[in-house]
Amino acid sequence: GDIIGTVHATVDHDLGPALLFDGKSHISLGEKPVFDLSGPLTLSVWFKSSDSNSAGLIGKYDPASIGTGDNGYLLWLSDGAVSFTLAKLDDYLLASTVKQFTDSKPHHVVAVATAEPDLVRIYVDGVKQDLAFAGRNYGKLTSIGPTDAGYPLIIGRYTPGMKPFNGVLADARLYSRSLSEHEITNLYTQQSEPYVCDEKIDRCVIQLNVMP
Repeated sequence: GDIIGTVHATVDHDLGPALLFDGKSHISLGEKPVFDLSGPLTLSVWFKSSDSNSAGLIGKYDPASIGTGDNGYLLWLSDGAVSFTLAKLDDYLLASTVKQFTDSKPHHVVAVATAEPDLVRIYVDGVKQDLAFAGRNYGKLTSIGPTDAGYPLIIGRYTPGMKPFNGVLADARLYSRSLSEHEITNLYTQQSEPYVCDEKIDRCVIQLNVMP
C-alpha cells in the first residue's frame, strides 16, 4: 500500500503490532478487483482514539459521491459513534451505534453486511450494538454492490478534504462473507488465526487479500 503522509509502525501496549496515525495521514491499498465485493462482507479492526471528530477506519467509498450511482462500503467514526455506510446506486444506508467510543481504550469493531432481514450489524468488543439508521431509500437496500466504483481501499481516512484518523489501528480485516457471532467473538478474544508483521508496514494492519 501507499502511505500518504506519515504513519508510524508501533508496538502498542494494548494491541501489540499496530500503526499510529497522526490525524494527517492515511494508507491507500489501491483499486484492486479483489476489493470489489458483490455480496455479504465483514470489516474488522482494532482502534484506540480519544478524538471525537469524524474519521475513517477502513473502506472503499467516498461519501461525497452519495446519490451519484456509485457503490461502496465504509467503516468510520462519526462524532465518537461507530458508523457503517453501504451504498448501492442511488440508495445508501448509514448505521451508527447509539454509544460513543472516545475513551482512548482499545476497542474491537466488526461491521457485517448480510442478507435480509438483518442487513447490517455492528459489534464493539464482541457485543452487538443498538443502532440508529439513516440514509436514502435504505429500506430498499437489500443487497450489496458490486463495489466497482473507482475508489481505492483506504485505511485511516473518511473522505478527501476531511479529517483523517488520529490514533492507533491494528489488525484490520476484510472478509468476502458475513462472519457469525461465534467468529466475531473469536476475533475479539484473539482466538482467530494470527499473522506476523513483515517489512511492509501495511501488513501490520490489514490482510492484503480478501479473506474467505
